[in-house]
Amino acid sequence: ALLGFLCPPQASLDTMTAAAARKLQKDIDNVLKKVDDGIDEFAEYWEQAQSASSAQQKERMGEELKKSINKLQRFRVQIREWLSQSCVQTDCKDKLEAARKRVEND
Repeated sequence: ALLGFLCPPQASLDTMTAAAARKLQKDIDNVLKKVDDGIDEFAEYWEQAQSASSAQQKERMGEELKKSINKLQRFRVQIREWLSQSCVQTDCKDKLEAARKRVEND
């Protein structure tokens, strides 16, 4: 679902239709929001895992952490793909680059 929109080969902002550009921007905004939410979710699970009193709770939180990491990695793949495309605006690329770094570092 995330990989739903790709630029046509050799596309630039000039050749994209306005509707395609709006859709791309909407998709980027959605993924950026999901990255923020995913990082918050990961931090929450991490705290819960650190404060878990039983081995069962720690294991359950560990599973949630793995799911959260996998989700963030899928977002990172999508972000990298957008960053490699010429049809993504420069200001968007800055936001995407910042989100990619947050996924990799946080």
